[in-house]
Amino acid sequence: MAMIDPITLHTRDGAPVQIRCAAAADAERMLDCVREVIATSAGTLTTPAEFQITPQQEREWISGHLDNINALLLVAEAGGDIVGNINFRSSERTRLAHTGTLGMGLRPAWQGRGIGHALLHALLAWARGNPRIEKVGLQVLGNNQRAIRLYYRCGFTVNGVKPREIKLDDGSYTDDISMHLFV
Repeated sequence: MAMIDPITLHTRDGAPVQIRCAAAADAERMLDCVREVIATSAGTLTTPAEFQITPQQEREWISGHLDNINALLLVAEAGGDIVGNINFRSSERTRLAHTGTLGMGLRPAWQGRGIGHALLHALLAWARGNPRIEKVGLQVLGNNQRAIRLYYRCGFTVNGVKPREIKLDDGSYTDDISMHLFV
């Protein structure tokens, strides 16, 4: 089971936030957070209509992270609400087991307050301490400039771009950018 000690921080505007491992009991609050992120962001691949995860499915997904020493699922909690999360899972395949992929999301009202950086920093510290993990990867939409800047600041580099890979609701296109960091 992959774990980190809880981290308490104050956002740039002074709000207290705790970063901790997710628990099965967080499922419904996590779903609320993810639904808001998907509904309000053009930087996600999934559309609101496509996101049909039930609380039971979310609990199973959380448990799948908790039961895997090469996976990590963290939440950012403020005032009893889940305001963001980050997840990572390494590959099950032997020749790719040293790699894995992360995903992250923050409620819009909590973006730009240092929480994304803190979540990413906590995940990378965990990955550096995991003897199996050597490379952390991610995919980000080209129109998600705030996230791209965060990833660059944390040391990620671009290793590939699929031009006009994603077609947005308004008919415009954005690139699918692959980034990585050797830990």
